[in-house]
Amino acid sequence: MTTLIGKQAVVVGAGVGGLTAARALANHFERVLMLERDALPEEARDRAGVPQGKHVHLLLAGGQRALSELFSGFEDDLLRVGAVPIRMALDLRSERPGFDPFPQRDVGVLAYALSRPQLELTVRQRVQATANIELRQQCRVQELVARNDRAGVTGVRYVDSDGKTETIDADLTIDASGRGTLTLGLLGARGNHDRRRPELRDSDLRHPRRRARRLERRVHASGW
Repeated sequence: MTTLIGKQAVVVGAGVGGLTAARALANHFERVLMLERDALPEEARDRAGVPQGKHVHLLLAGGQRALSELFSGFEDDLLRVGAVPIRMALDLRSERPGFDPFPQRDVGVLAYALSRPQLELTVRQRVQATANIELRQQCRVQELVARNDRAGVTGVRYVDSDGKTETIDADLTIDASGRGTLTLGLLGARGNHDRRRPELRDSDLRHPRRRARRLERRVHASGW
């Protein structure tokens, strides 16, 4: 049995993080309002607001289980839209310079290969089918609205597609807009966050990619 903890929650951003947050909140709030900056496509295609959207994506087993907890039958949704089941360590060949290829064997872990736009669209369709979630597009959130004592957030202020400014009250606000710009702005206004001195950590990881079109099938001596 779910317990309601508030009347309205607001989620800023309708990427995968915002969508899943909204679905989780739907069980505990009378209404969940999502505000998205972009005009969202009705088909699976790249959009400017999604970094690495054109990269090859793999939904790992943990992500699939988490999404299935939020959306019953989500695995069937993946197969319906053409996601390819991948047996980890068996269907993938992993190599690193200077080392032998990793041994290929079935470790009992299944993942799904599909594009980021297709995954996001599939999740969004399930979210929009949830009765108490509303998704408003082309709404640019200007700021998080703080309490008078600035010890908490009471909602958001945004500009809609017609240029009208509106303030929305919320019992809970989630900033899933990316890179934390709204949250950093609020902290900076409170005077307890120095935006001029960000702390950067270089992971020293690079992920080059290239799209290729297969001209003909050739089987390597190893079976690939």
